[in-house]
Amino acid sequence: MLPVIEPVKYQLNDIDKTRIQPLLCEVTSNRINFKYLVTIDYWFPMRNYNRVIQDTKEDRKLLRSFFKSDIRLIGFIEKHSNPEHKNFGGYHRHYLVSEIPAERWLQPTPRMEKWSLNLDPEMVFSVRFGALPTPQQQMDLVKAVLTKLHSSSVSQGRLGVDVREIYDLEGVLSYCSKQFEHYHPSYEVLAPSSDINLKHFIEKKQYGTTYCNRQETIPA
Repeated sequence: MLPVIEPVKYQLNDIDKTRIQPLLCEVTSNRINFKYLVTIDYWFPMRNYNRVIQDTKEDRKLLRSFFKSDIRLIGFIEKHSNPEHKNFGGYHRHYLVSEIPAERWLQPTPRMEKWSLNLDPEMVFSVRFGALPTPQQQMDLVKAVLTKLHSSSVSQGRLGVDVREIYDLEGVLSYCSKQFEHYHPSYEVLAPSSDINLKHFIEKKQYGTTYCNRQETIPA
């Protein structure tokens, strides 16, 4: 079962705010409008970190190819830390995915139209009359694309892929980055295929409400 996501209800403390500040700076400087929070889990304990990194890279490539758009993504690699979870010790991943342009929804590729027709014919008819698909219809198509890609490793039901709109960017960033420096350094929690510069996280490590040079924190 996918982890419960309640970032909107969570009140950030000063440590949370410090942790996400470099992420917010990257999002702002790159002018990225993140629209969706995606969580993908395996149906078995996936303990191969490099495999998860590769899957993240493929997901980004697939979304950009399918929607023929410059979709941008930040990927977070997270461990199941609850011993009662069936995938305890394995990884799952969270994505922040940028908005798919309105013109792409209104001028879908033949592949998009075919998938939409199979998913919800009403969406195709609405688009032909110049109406954007509803937010739920858009999320359903994103979910269908990602679910199909990982048909052999991800549950095909509700529990494999979760897609929802982002209403509180700071809350979502705090939620997705909560394992920074726990099981991996922050720059390994962030997928290398992410559309942000990881330089800060490679060079710096958070200590409370400040950042220090990472090499200064290594014991002699």
